[in-house]
Amino acid sequence: MTCYIAATMPKHEVADRVPVKLSAGRIVEAEVKAITESTDGVRLQVSFGNETGLIYLWQIVQPDAQGLSCTEV
Repeated sequence: MTCYIAATMPKHEVADRVPVKLSAGRIVEAEVKAITESTDGVRLQVSFGNETGLIYLWQIVQPDAQGLSCTEV
């Protein structure tokens, strides 16, 4: 099952812009600064506005079907 999930996850690179759901439920567009891999799995260091954070891949949201973009902080 893990191999199937890993194969279907999109690959992200440094400088990619991704929509991220923050802990408060707000969605922002963030820039990937670094990719780290540990025993907990792959995490992305992202920057949005004047803030940076370390996020899990499940916090990345898919763009909606209507083509609306995310708001940037």
